[in-house]
Amino acid sequence: MKYMEYETKDFPLVSFLTYLGYSSTMRKEGTVCYFKFSDLKQEDIDSYWNGTALIEPKQFFFAMNTVKSRVHS
Repeated sequence: MKYMEYETKDFPLVSFLTYLGYSSTMRKEGTVCYFKFSDLKQEDIDSYWNGTALIEPKQFFFAMNTVKSRVHS
């Protein structure tokens, strides 16, 4: 299993990774927020981009709101 560091500004991806339980650090450059994840499994990113990830909708919605709260705080 391959682990990696990953940085993105893609809000749905950040929400998905948060939903999976990954924690991140956030930095802002102007109005853009970047989220950096450590010890991320490559297969989790692949499942997002390949469209094979399965989620529980209410929990994903909660994860999106968590990310929004971080961005706007």
